[in-house]
Amino acid sequence: RAPAALYFQALVLQQSEDSDGALTALAPAIAADPGYRDIIAEDPDLAELAATARFRALLETPPAP
Repeated sequence: RAPAALYFQALVLQQSEDSDGALTALAPAIAADPGYRDIIAEDPDLAELAATARFRALLETPPAP
């Protein structure tokens, strides 16, 4: 799926208080387009996730070659 669709899916899931689902959607978005790291890191709607180790690990994972 397109990274934008996954990103917006994550936003909807987070608004529905499904943090696990949101993080699961964000991983392939970043894998498909590493530029989403910055967008995700700065999105206030995902701020609650920023406190989690899984979120930080997701943003720190280097892009695939």
